[in-house]
Amino acid sequence: MRGIGKNQFYKIENYRVINIKTKLFKALKDAMIIILIILLITTLLDYMSLNINLNQFGNKIGNLGLVNIYENKNLNGLLSLGFILASLSFIYDMFFKKATTEVEENGREN
Repeated sequence: MRGIGKNQFYKIENYRVINIKTKLFKALKDAMIIILIILLITTLLDYMSLNINLNQFGNKIGNLGLVNIYENKNLNGLLSLGFILASLSFIYDMFFKKATTEVEENGREN
């Protein structure tokens, strides 16, 4: 049984650090995409002056006043809901989602 040399151990440690960095960047990217899409949707709904009173969750969250960008409380609630979904996506991507490795992608071990 062979031991791990210094160079092999260094490569393993570097892989872990890179894996955490890539996980962080991917999680931030996914959260920012969600926020930008929700911001685009709420801006379009505000521009078209559509009445979205059927949005029950947005109405309840809009009454809390967490985000006050638009005059319509339903749109503010929808934007707040988007921030909540983006934060949940970030937490899931960082802590619960398993990173894919080359072994899983190729279907065989090196």
